Amino acid sequence: MRSSVIQTLDNVSLIVPNSKFIENNVVNWSHGDPTIRLHVPIGVAYGSDLEAVTRVLLQVAGANARVLKHPDPEARFQGFGDSALNFELLVWIDRPGEQYQIRSQINYAIDAAFRAAGISIPFPQRDLRLQSSEAVDQLARAIRREPDE
Repeated sequence: MRSSVIQTLDNVSLIVPNSKFIENNVVNWSHGDPTIRLHVPIGVAYGSDLEAVTRVLLQVAGANARVLKHPDPEARFQGFGDSALNFELLVWIDRPGEQYQIRSQINYAIDAAFRAAGISIPFPQRDLRLQSSEAVDQLARAIRREPDE
């Protein structure tokens, strides 16, 4: 009895020395109350109607039968990212073992709802600035097959 066996959601057995339970925090997704909150991050394009984004996210949450109605789902505007306006949809479920399937359902529904509402999910963008130099100018002339001046 120097160790305990923990079964993961992926049906993997973890053998944990009992001393770890005394030395470290233990996370249990269903101890006492199986209700958990899922965090679903989502980025939308700059210039998006933020009220429409919030409305669509809450509609998606409300339409999913596996999402609890109470506590209420929340849509939070997290801030300004490099390439997107960052939101987070927070929903409560009562089946921790199904959290990955539920999150996937919600992601599919968000994508479809955003497409229908004309809300864009951006891809990362980077600006590249080149300074002209003689080497760059020579390369450009060579590509255009212009003679050197």
